Amino acid sequence: MKLENHDVIVVGGGLAGCIAAKAVADKGKKAAMVFPNGGKSELSSGCLDVFGVVPGEKPAIVYDYAEGIKQIAAKEEHPYHNAKNAVAKGIDAVVELAKIGGYELIGFEGKNVWIPNMMGTFTLVSYVPCSHEKAVFIKGESKNVLVVGFKGNVAFNAVAAAKSYKKYQKKLRLNNNYYSLNLALNGMTGRHRLSDSELADYLDTDEGIDDLSKKLKSFLECNSNSYDLVLLPPVLGFFRYRKRLRELREACGVDVAEGADVW
Repeated sequence: MKLENHDVIVVGGGLAGCIAAKAVADKGKKAAMVFPNGGKSELSSGCLDVFGVVPGEKPAIVYDYAEGIKQIAAKEEHPYHNAKNAVAKGIDAVVELAKIGGYELIGFEGKNVWIPNMMGTFTLVSYVPCSHEKAVFIKGESKNVLVVGFKGNVAFNAVAAAKSYKKYQKKLRLNNNYYSLNLALNGMTGRHRLSDSELADYLDTDEGIDDLSKKLKSFLECNSNSYDLVLLPPVLGFFRYRKRLRELREACGVDVAEGADVW
């Protein structure tokens, strides 16, 4: 890379770096980004957390993120104390940038909401990708949730996760019922150490999604329980996850969603 071909060098590839580079480009200048990895954005599932928890001696959960911004900006030692009037604009810029890139983030009227994650607990988020939208839980709701895992997948255990969700949700005053299912996919037969990436590659194919659809549909038709949601780990392909969600929902006749990845 020739530095003389750029007006600004942005160090870092996370959300802050992306927004900084966009601001430079919006001014008609050329920006180059330098980073060893994608920053926090690479480690998350694509959800956006906006001050769900305000730190302190007694950390406080805030369900209205505008109130969270207000509280954190009141602390003189926090960088947002001097940028409090620009935080909302920054959030809008992140959401806009994601949409331009074909990755639409869905918000909940300024509210923070709970979503189950792959560790068997819940994450407080403000915006989620479309594949996660139906997995969001609101206080007062009660759903029957079928937690689905895949045999051989070393990253997620559906049985353990369902038990953990049921226990952990009491802290959040949620009241859902959790059941579990481990599926053996035909295309993954004999695989004893199956990664999320391998599952996503398989489910990006017509063969893979047809395999999953038939097995899920068969289980749901033969099971005496009625489910409101089928919760999957975040493995529904890299490129066609919107299409895959529609196909699964149509085949199964029930809401299907991915849970959040590990932060």
